[in-house]
Amino acid sequence: MRTGMDEEKVVGMDRSGLLEEVAKTITGEQLEEGAQLTLPTDENGSVASEAGSEALRMRELEMEEKRCIREERKAERELQRDMKRMELEQAKLALEMRKIEVQAMTADPGDAEGSEDGNEPTLRTQRGDNTLATQKKGLGT
Repeated sequence: MRTGMDEEKVVGMDRSGLLEEVAKTITGEQLEEGAQLTLPTDENGSVASEAGSEALRMRELEMEEKRCIREERKAERELQRDMKRMELEQAKLALEMRKIEVQAMTADPGDAEGSEDGNEPTLRTQRGDNTLATQKKGLGT
């Protein structure tokens, strides 16, 4: 077997054990290949790898791009939160305006400024004239 294990032992292993052994074997082979590679050096004897510096630059650019995407998403979330807050405030104002309108329609005109004698009929007193008790009084009962 490629892993150096006994065939009977491999046959007796479950799927997860087999996958783990294969992963160990592949990793070990890759490490051996990496150790055997010689990297080019410059005149000072230090490793000079254009591919390595390009890979590093690409990694930096990828990280920068991810950071920009995160910032953009954060700004979008803040904008949505602000929009919801504004919509809530508008709804509150509309409700308050409606409340004031209803109060104005049901308020006593005599209580309002500009009323001279305060003896004008109100919505409440006008409604009172249409009650069953008022109609019976008119009939003499």
